[in-house]
Amino acid sequence: SDSSSSTSSDTGSSVESGSEEGDEKLAACALLIDYGSFAEPTKYQGLAHFLEHMIFMGSEKYPEENIFDAHIKKCGGFSNANTDCEETLFYFEVAEKHLDSSLDYFTALMKAPLMKQEAMQRERSAVDSEFQQILQDDETRRDQLLASLATKGFPHGTFAWGNMKSLKENVDDTELHKILHEIRKEHYGANRMYVCLQARLPIDELESLVVRHFSDVPHNEVKAPDLSSFNYRNAFKPEFHEQVFFVKPVENECKLELTWVLPNVRQYYRSKPDQFLSYLLGYEGRGSLCAYLRRRLWALHLIAGIEENGFDLNSMYALFNVCIYLTDEGFKNLDEVLAATFAYVKLFSNCGSMKDVYEEQQRIEETGFRFQAQRPAFDNVQELVLNSKYFPPKDIL
Repeated sequence: SDSSSSTSSDTGSSVESGSEEGDEKLAACALLIDYGSFAEPTKYQGLAHFLEHMIFMGSEKYPEENIFDAHIKKCGGFSNANTDCEETLFYFEVAEKHLDSSLDYFTALMKAPLMKQEAMQRERSAVDSEFQQILQDDETRRDQLLASLATKGFPHGTFAWGNMKSLKENVDDTELHKILHEIRKEHYGANRMYVCLQARLPIDELESLVVRHFSDVPHNEVKAPDLSSFNYRNAFKPEFHEQVFFVKPVENECKLELTWVLPNVRQYYRSKPDQFLSYLLGYEGRGSLCAYLRRRLWALHLIAGIEENGFDLNSMYALFNVCIYLTDEGFKNLDEVLAATFAYVKLFSNCGSMKDVYEEQQRIEETGFRFQAQRPAFDNVQELVLNSKYFPPKDIL
């Protein structure tokens, strides 16, 4: 049977442990750090992502570059990391018998990473290479367009990916190296970390592994930047609300995207009004907007809701999107598509109580939760470690 426990280590980091029954003897660990691109210095755009890369360049205990990755691969496992707007996430999966040794290599990077200056050029190239791979991705281009419309002084008006231009041109390497270490020391403290470990071991054994490896990660009193002073209503310039942007896509598709700026919806996680709206607007049955547009051969597909990424959902705002994939005919009749969409939205504000529909969805979600298929430990720890940052222990699972 599944079981889990939540504790706080002596250093102040939050810990979530889970034991599982399953066929695979794979264990997984996720470490979330409460620091992302929203907090990086504006002079060095992409620094949070660059720091995530530099962390892997050896530690005082194991000075060889990328030795943690090499150990994980040698043990038949997999590791990765990603930087979001308010978090940086490190995670790995490995055979259960190698979990102890892997945690030793991994936590050494969190306690005392070397981040030597000579490694910077190689890792800058790696960051730039990642940027080149997503440069032609339409979703990334859309995010950067919206970031350019951020109100001055708001943290989302940044270039989070980073590339050679933002991290090398007019940048003094000695200064950059010094700032990297300062930011790591300031923001990569145990008090800003959340850990989730999953394996088929007894909970007590998992907990002792966490305490042994993570309890001496240095901590400080530095808190995450407080974004509560940024009002979601002012997050974007007037052009965002007043203008229509026509973007030539890289992929062969025609998409209409309508975006509403809402308050941070995580605070409503117990009732999930955004997910209910997403269900109503994205419904494809008789009488729906999707069915209406398809009948006229104007649209192929419709998606509504908030994307699960830091740019679309963060401590300041949530971006609720209605994306309609149009046919050529639909694009020709764009005004009528828009009129139908807004009429459909208005319908819900005029139709009175929707308690019955809401409760039906509630039952479906509850059944789905109770009988969900077991997911790989790798996926599980990533979701749970994020939940442990935002929700109280009783609601993490």
